Amino acid sequence: MDDAHTPRAESEAGESGQLARWAEHLMRHPWSYAIAVTAGLLVAATPMPCMTLGICMERRAMEGRPDRIGQDLLDREASGLASAAFIVLRRPAEAAEPDTGPC
Repeated sequence: MDDAHTPRAESEAGESGQLARWAEHLMRHPWSYAIAVTAGLLVAATPMPCMTLGICMERRAMEGRPDRIGQDLLDREASGLASAAFIVLRRPAEAAEPDTGPC
């Protein structure tokens, strides 16, 4: 090879396409592209520390409802175990406590 670079990817007509030229440029300067992509990802991730993930339970709007009271009781015993799915069953006051222990 008389050229210091890798051979160009050429089409059958003998001309290299735009994508092939870009790929060749990328292969000659991989660290520049790696640093640029990393910087772009870091810029895209800057709002991440301010984000709150999870479900908005609308605690104020649901105040006083039976499912909201149950959620408050659950939060006292197992904080952070919030769930959007509730099963609320009515039972007579004189009935025995339900078995909620592990199987």
